[in-house]
Amino acid sequence: MAKKNNEAIASIDEISSYLTSVVRGSATSEVLVSEKGQKVCMTKTPDEKEKLKAAQLLYQQLSSTESSSASEETEFVDDIGYEE
Repeated sequence: MAKKNNEAIASIDEISSYLTSVVRGSATSEVLVSEKGQKVCMTKTPDEKEKLKAAQLLYQQLSSTESSSASEETEFVDDIGYEE
């Protein structure tokens, strides 16, 4: 059951890959537009606003990953023995 739930949730690598494709403009989406009274489905690439938002999210994700790994590597040892 746990494996099935894990497959339903996107991994950090998948999210990073998608956000990167949006930033680079290689991701596409379908939009419905009205053309001469008819609704037509067209494929479009991300606009600048979407690219900027993806870049912000990707930066936040990478920053939090780097800061958490840096804090895991730092170990403070209190080896000063105070005797009363």
